[in-house]
Amino acid sequence: TAALVLPGAAALEFDVKAISPAGDSTETACRVDLIGPAVPTFVEADWRLFANVRGDAPPQGYTAVRYARHCDSAQDGIIKAPPGRYLAVVSHGPMHSVYREVVDLTADAPVKVTGTVHEVVDTAGYIGMDCHIHSVHSPDSKVTIEDRVLGYLAEDVRLVIPTDHDQLTDFAPTIETMGLSDRMGSVVGVETTPFVYGHVIAFPQIMDPTLSDRGAPDHAGGDGPSLAPPQIWAAQRANGARVVQLAHPEGYFTEWAALTFDMEDGLGVDVASRTPNEDVRIAAGEPMFGVDFDTMEIATGAEGAAIGGGFGAPGAAPADEPRMNAVMRHWFNFLSVGMPTQAVGCSDTHRQLRFPPGYARTYVPALDQQPYGELGALERAGTVERHGDTLVTNGPWMQVRVGGAPPGRLVGTEDGEATLEVTVEVPGWMETPPETVEVFVNNMYLQPGDTPEKRAMAPVETLQPVYETVQLDNGGEVQRGTATVTLTVEADAWLVVRLVGTGTLFPVLPAGLTLDGAGETPAAFVREIVDGVPPFAVSNPVFIDGDADGVWTAPFAEGAFAGE
Repeated sequence: TAALVLPGAAALEFDVKAISPAGDSTETACRVDLIGPAVPTFVEADWRLFANVRGDAPPQGYTAVRYARHCDSAQDGIIKAPPGRYLAVVSHGPMHSVYREVVDLTADAPVKVTGTVHEVVDTAGYIGMDCHIHSVHSPDSKVTIEDRVLGYLAEDVRLVIPTDHDQLTDFAPTIETMGLSDRMGSVVGVETTPFVYGHVIAFPQIMDPTLSDRGAPDHAGGDGPSLAPPQIWAAQRANGARVVQLAHPEGYFTEWAALTFDMEDGLGVDVASRTPNEDVRIAAGEPMFGVDFDTMEIATGAEGAAIGGGFGAPGAAPADEPRMNAVMRHWFNFLSVGMPTQAVGCSDTHRQLRFPPGYARTYVPALDQQPYGELGALERAGTVERHGDTLVTNGPWMQVRVGGAPPGRLVGTEDGEATLEVTVEVPGWMETPPETVEVFVNNMYLQPGDTPEKRAMAPVETLQPVYETVQLDNGGEVQRGTATVTLTVEADAWLVVRLVGTGTLFPVLPAGLTLDGAGETPAAFVREIVDGVPPFAVSNPVFIDGDADGVWTAPFAEGAFAGE
């Protein structure tokens, strides 16, 4: 026999309310992070053996992460941890303030934190969406649907689209059982997952509960041959898809489609440079690229603005540039030849504790009925009034207006000029709000992007927002920034704005931390933030009628993809 001695535990109680813009105190879902202890009083590996039975640990340096339906330990349960000094952080997504308190936990008696989180950023008319989500129905995720729904409720994402690998999953019954149907919408989606040549998201999808995969499209083509990407898109549309979305497409664009772009022939492919179709069970001569997709992920996960990393073939995302750049260059080329492709950001979340779900996310026009977000705003040939009026972000709120018009609209000029106005809002906890606004107008990039010169993003304007800190009537604090520029536009143009910063999204997003065990305030306890996630936001295009003929013509329409 062996004696098993469990580590001694202390307890954290919590009760935190949300404060609405009108100043009303309401119950809220939240995430509670317990960071530390600064001086370990336990063997971390031994503690985590008992704290984590599903292979999903809190971030390094965090002892506990709790998603709480009521943000009240009397209803959600206490948080147990080894005795020590910690920083307790309570949050409700990036548009709210956070509550922070240094606590000394002992085994003698529970310690309780009470406070408020204030809604400080006004996103009225929009709803946060995550359209790349994995749950227990994916072979590489163990997160239950209940935990997924709770996590998104806590992170203030109200439209969730489950996209398990080659399996259709419906969150709606669980949302209804949890009593959240009036607060959260869901649409059945899928991530069709060929192992090598590109993953594809699609939603909605028609479920067939009598089948083991519930009716997910079969990329293997039954007995074969396997489906090429355009064939996958067609199969997804045949199963009800309004939106076909290319998932983390860096490797697909560079290696499997082998996209090329130059100012003579426009958008094309280099068939000779890529792996033969037969090597991946696709029929010889079957095209590997087409134009019948609606959206593409420019931010998969929260770290699109971080340097290096990313998916795809070696060299697809060079170590000296933000990982989203490689995808944005292709996106801008698509826009320039007339493809109405929209950018989206999503999390591709597979875990729950290691990193919170819903980062990045896409804000879409809100509806007052299920699924609460306007999918038509994302469709390639969408006809809804607010088509294209969407925002990709991992935290900052940004509004872009050209002549008063939002993204997705066609706007004229005045005497050959168009005025761009950018407004930014971030909560007061963001110590360094995003400093740089990049303006892209009809940018085009030679492909393959195999030299530093070809990879230069070269925005036509770079602006610095001017911020002011505003104390709100509800007791919260928001930082508001503005930037304005007048552009000369003599021909039809698309315009996209990217906001980037050098600060971090801690404490709403995890970071590497150096802690000071003697610190008695949150600022003193966290001595240094390292490897934090930098903030970003990207608009979708505004279309400018530079030649005043009432019709928008792509700047390089003659370079449109002509097929393989």
